[in-house]
Amino acid sequence: MTDVQLPIVAAIPARQITRARTWTGDVEWYTPQYILEAAAEVLGAIDLDPASSAAQQAHATVKADVYFTVTDDSLSQRWRGRVFLNPPYARGWIDAFVEKMVRAYQAEDITAGILLTNSSTETNWFHRAAAACDALCFPKRRIRFLKVVNGALTRGKSSPSHPHTLFYFGNDVEKFAQVFRHFGLVIRNSKDLR
Repeated sequence: MTDVQLPIVAAIPARQITRARTWTGDVEWYTPQYILEAAAEVLGAIDLDPASSAAQQAHATVKADVYFTVTDDSLSQRWRGRVFLNPPYARGWIDAFVEKMVRAYQAEDITAGILLTNSSTETNWFHRAAAACDALCFPKRRIRFLKVVNGALTRGKSSPSHPHTLFYFGNDVEKFAQVFRHFGLVIRNSKDLR
């Protein structure tokens, strides 16, 4: 494995320059409750949300024991236990968060985890996550993320511009398949074929 240099964490701006006009440029998107409930069912509970925000709504929805926000410098922290990660989708950041998740799982610091990203199959980070995970789910429908508006979580005004993938890292692939097949196609990673 090559040693990848993780970026020094600075404040992630609320909006990023994007390459496509249909992208909003927002990096603060909240995972819908039905995905979090499914993740908690598979994992048993969520010990760590390493890409959280300061918004109280995020904490009340994810219900993790530990949260890291941008001010906590999540990438320099040790990730442990059962992790749910919806990383910042900004270019450069998603690469670093995916790499951190893979390394923590391979080091056995993460006992199980679920990673939610865009289905950017042409990227190095997507291939890194897909090669390291134990199963993947390709939802039938695009996930409509939430925003905080006037202090409450609500659906974003824009429609999702990309499909998504959920990566499962852990030993209970059958449980992941049982729960997530309701959302779409679940594939077991055949690591011995690489």
